[in-house]
Amino acid sequence: MKKFKRRQYLINKKMQLKYAAMIAGTLIFLLVLIELHTFYIIKAILPNLFSTSVKEEIRDIVSKLLISGVLYLILITVLSIFVSHKIAGPVYRFNKDINEIIHTGKFDKYIRVREKDELQDVAKALNNLIQDWSHKSETIKINHKVIADKIEQVIKELQTSNLPENLKAKNIAELHEAIKILA
Repeated sequence: MKKFKRRQYLINKKMQLKYAAMIAGTLIFLLVLIELHTFYIIKAILPNLFSTSVKEEIRDIVSKLLISGVLYLILITVLSIFVSHKIAGPVYRFNKDINEIIHTGKFDKYIRVREKDELQDVAKALNNLIQDWSHKSETIKINHKVIADKIEQVIKELQTSNLPENLKAKNIAELHEAIKILA
């Protein structure tokens, strides 16, 4: 079987970028926290260090740490988009397939997600739900047909009965309305 090759990693841009931003924001917070923590630890251990000749070297180290932090931030943000695709893809598929079922009324849809994607258990549960609805829908259609046939039989019996014509007409009209509701 031919393997499916991903071509678009931003399936659900809003969701994926939201989580990428949350991860990036957390990373920025942690980087700032680590930088400040390191600064204050060095200052507490060596209080005169920043007034000496090593001041330039320390600034150089701090700037290199900041640059590497920003590079890590970019790398992790990009990686989070790729990782989030394993969730966004199935969510996109669920939305698409469920909306198709709603609009067509056909329960013959089977929701498939890629083997390595997340939410396999949700896909399985949705497929079980669709199968259950399909069975119940068929049962309802059969029951509607049986009821409609019974109503038609009652209409025929009413037409041949000895009831007054106005009562027959009223009962037959009500039964025809019931058949329309069932159909």
